[in-house]
Amino acid sequence: MDWSKIKTIFIISFLVLNIFLFYEFFSKKNASQFDTLSGITIEQQLDASNIVFGTLPEDSGQIPLITGTSKTFVAADIQELENQNVQLLLDGTKIVSRFEEPVYIGGGTEEVDYQSFLSYVKFGDEYIFLGQNEEKQILYFVQHFNNRPLFNNEGAMIIAYYNDENEIVSYEQMYLESLSEMKSDDEPEEIITAIKALESLYARNIIRPNSEITSVQVGYYNLVTVPSGVGVLVPTWRFVVNEEDVYYVNSIEGQIINLNE
Repeated sequence: MDWSKIKTIFIISFLVLNIFLFYEFFSKKNASQFDTLSGITIEQQLDASNIVFGTLPEDSGQIPLITGTSKTFVAADIQELENQNVQLLLDGTKIVSRFEEPVYIGGGTEEVDYQSFLSYVKFGDEYIFLGQNEEKQILYFVQHFNNRPLFNNEGAMIIAYYNDENEIVSYEQMYLESLSEMKSDDEPEEIITAIKALESLYARNIIRPNSEITSVQVGYYNLVTVPSGVGVLVPTWRFVVNEEDVYYVNSIEGQIINLNE
């Protein structure tokens, strides 16, 4: 009997066994660590990263996709606009107007009255204030559907320009008409919650530590515009971070639509 060969076989066998046991040990250890991490809620992870988000909206349930078409304004639409010099551009789909007498909206220590401006605008009651660019002295108003804003959609937006006296001096307007729920045989899908959408941004490392979520809204984002001119808009979460960066998350699929506005 060749004891030398037998000894070599035993040594190799023990080495293989040790390697296997070490592999099993570290696999179970890593799995245990993963289970521990997976038990941490997203709220706890955000808190550990010093990301402040306050009270999030409780919107949930089914929100359908909607459709709309760009309106072509005609002469009769602009003739009724008071205190304005108006032009139609882009084949009549865009109003460009300058006020003869600027419209004061307040500001500073006074409460801002956007309605004083929107009352001069065609379909003004269908727009809501969304934000502003103080450096360029621009206000942004967007259409809404069931009180949900139509985000980042030039075709459903008013861009208003103001002066140092807090007066609107001119504006540009486009309008989506025939807004309605998209016809489908399927039931509308459940939207994800705001915290779930926020988790998508956090997981992609888009929202950095020591940030503050300064605004959270659910509304609609233009998904696609078909050749016929009909736009399809999908329910979407909009997050404003540090009062500056804007991010969108598809409320149905959870995917990030646009990294920054």
